[in-house]
Amino acid sequence: MSETSTSGFVRIDNRFIRDYAPRIGAHAMAVYLVLALHADATTRQCFPSMRTISRLSKLSRPTVLRAIAILEEERLIKVERRRRARGDPYSRRRD
Repeated sequence: MSETSTSGFVRIDNRFIRDYAPRIGAHAMAVYLVLALHADATTRQCFPSMRTISRLSKLSRPTVLRAIAILEEERLIKVERRRRARGDPYSRRRD
């Protein structure tokens, strides 16, 4: 994620909008913006819950999951799937 969140603003590179938006569509753009909003300025990692992404993007959970898959396929984000010790899904890490 090449964008940064500083002092209440999210900066998105014009090239991202020009080059990727037509390919990934509005839903993936909305999810990307939510992820950028939550990204650490230094590490670019973020950990918003699916509920948070869904609420802020106004998209259903299945639509958010599809959008995340598109972003990952386009190599715009990296999803790290994590599990609790007992094996059930815990959270996802997005770089």
